Amino acid sequence: MKLNYFHTSLIGLAMTLATHSYVNGEVQFSRSTTQNEVTKYNVTGSTPSKSQLAELFNVADQATCPDNPSDEGCYSHTNAKNITIKKNATYITVKPLNGENIDTIHYKIPGLRTESGLTFKKTKPNTFKVEYTPLTARDISDLFDAWDLTKGNHCENTGVNNYHQDNASQYIEANCTAKKQSTKDYTQINYKHPAVQKLLAKVTLPGAYKTKKVHGKVKVITDKRTPVRTFLHNLEDMCGRLDMNCHGLLNVMYFETGGTYDPQKKNPVGSATGLIQFIKETAQDLGTSTKALRLMSANEQLKYVEAYFNEQRDNIKDANRKCNYQNPLDIALAVFYPGAVGRTKNYVIGEKQHFKTIKSKKGKPVLIPQITRYRAKAYKQNAGLDKNKDGKITASEYALPSLTRGGF
Repeated sequence: MKLNYFHTSLIGLAMTLATHSYVNGEVQFSRSTTQNEVTKYNVTGSTPSKSQLAELFNVADQATCPDNPSDEGCYSHTNAKNITIKKNATYITVKPLNGENIDTIHYKIPGLRTESGLTFKKTKPNTFKVEYTPLTARDISDLFDAWDLTKGNHCENTGVNNYHQDNASQYIEANCTAKKQSTKDYTQINYKHPAVQKLLAKVTLPGAYKTKKVHGKVKVITDKRTPVRTFLHNLEDMCGRLDMNCHGLLNVMYFETGGTYDPQKKNPVGSATGLIQFIKETAQDLGTSTKALRLMSANEQLKYVEAYFNEQRDNIKDANRKCNYQNPLDIALAVFYPGAVGRTKNYVIGEKQHFKTIKSKKGKPVLIPQITRYRAKAYKQNAGLDKNKDGKITASEYALPSLTRGGF
């Protein structure tokens, strides 16, 4: 497949992949022709508007001056009226807020591994010149892979060696003749599924991010944000090793993180942390801690997610129970109620307490509880899950919210 890439001087600013918008410009891939098993994809680029440039400056300025009490940055909020575009340069005029003398503000394109983006460099008091950092070969291949995911993942992943440039154009050569992955294969992700498309639109998953001023310049100390498509590829690989239903796991992670897939997500009333809400004791069993987990990226945390599911499978010693991660129910139960993994969907987790009356030796009536304290407590705490009001909470009822809320 040959991908023509029409370069513009502003191409490093903003990317739109299919219907997925980044905050900083546009690039569009569109299939043109197919001949001799080579598919040609044209790429068109458009420059950002003045309002987009102003928004980018405000975002970059706020990130550069995070300690400013106004939470606006070192400079006042700017808009399109403050931007002047000349033949060979673009300038932004701003007003200092607190006397800071920041000479360079850099904005990075979200979701890319490199520092591609744009730089605002002070040329005179209160005036910044806009400079564009061109996309690297890795950036362009990454953007193509991201776009391909939104169209169903037809091509093998590309890299720097897939990128070529000649006098007329830039293009990517990728193997798109391989048989498309079956969306019925439970260890694979259906990239056309609406919930997956919605997740891809996030572009980048949250993660620990910290900057520090060094000699007047902002230096990134920690950046654990993760491109969504990279996370999904790694998730598929892990599910292949675990023989696990990918969409089932995505549902559980959605439920546990409130739809954010944030590895830093912490339960406000306990120690539970991360993609599947590891508690303190569980983290220690896996050789880490909840504090360490919060400092990991989503990709790094997958190592412990995999270790956890392997451990739950190994913990089953009963010959009558068989852990089956092909079944989303067992994935959810492994996280929320491991004692029910490998049992039937009608296994009773909680039951409403009821009593039997007997007479004591003295002839007085005595109430004897018929349900164990643990099972009765489980019912009382989760009574809302008893959908058919039969006084019992089964494994399927217990896991239902975590398997449906995400919509995968």
